[in-house]
Amino acid sequence: MSKQGATRGPRWGWMIAAALAIIPVLGVGIGTVITSSGSTPPPSAPTTLPEESPRYVVVAGQGGSERAVDGKTPIRYQHDCEGAIAAATNYVSSATRMEWVRPYGDKLIGQITDAGAESMESHREGMRTAVNSGIALEPHPEWGGFQVLACDPHSATINLWECMVVRSGDDPQRTCTTAATVVTWAADDWKLRRYETLPEDHVPGDTLDAVPGDAPLPADQRREALRAAGPGWQEYSNAPQDVENEASSRSLSSR
Repeated sequence: MSKQGATRGPRWGWMIAAALAIIPVLGVGIGTVITSSGSTPPPSAPTTLPEESPRYVVVAGQGGSERAVDGKTPIRYQHDCEGAIAAATNYVSSATRMEWVRPYGDKLIGQITDAGAESMESHREGMRTAVNSGIALEPHPEWGGFQVLACDPHSATINLWECMVVRSGDDPQRTCTTAATVVTWAADDWKLRRYETLPEDHVPGDTLDAVPGDAPLPADQRREALRAAGPGWQEYSNAPQDVENEASSRSLSSR
């Protein structure tokens, strides 16, 4: 994998559909700001990090004490930076699974966002396109990593390198993409606020390239990609370490 220098704003895995010549799945509105209801947005995150960044212990797919209405997305996180990382990770995974456009979608949006459901429609429209086209996106955040750009008791901006498997027909493809995700502390929980556009967002790997297959990167390649992306990037506690751990990793991420 080659290192990307800089990118503008979040580029999620839905855009992989364009690379696969299927359809531009969820590119619609993905860079749109999720406006908050009645509160002032936190300031943009800094674009540089100190060489020595805190180390966090985060299990992708876990972290909340309850489950949202979909029965899958964790909610009710601890009020610290590790809770914020887990929330940002799990909310992006929830979107990747298309949970936002299921019959309970409105209730789910109300549980996980600090925004009115109306402001999510541009994102949800892209998800509906994917569902109607028969594309399945299988999130594997534990295959990627994260970088804390800013975190305080009120808000956090987490750069996520999320990997997923795109399934359309008999040829699965793996892709890893980035999204700088802002969460805020509201109603005694971390809530999704918006996606941040950063002018100098150093990310691991090839953000729009798809790789045939449905297996994670080897552990040494994942770590090298994270290291090369700059300070502060780290892997999840349940990152797969070898082929034998892959099945266990998938089980954890789908809970």
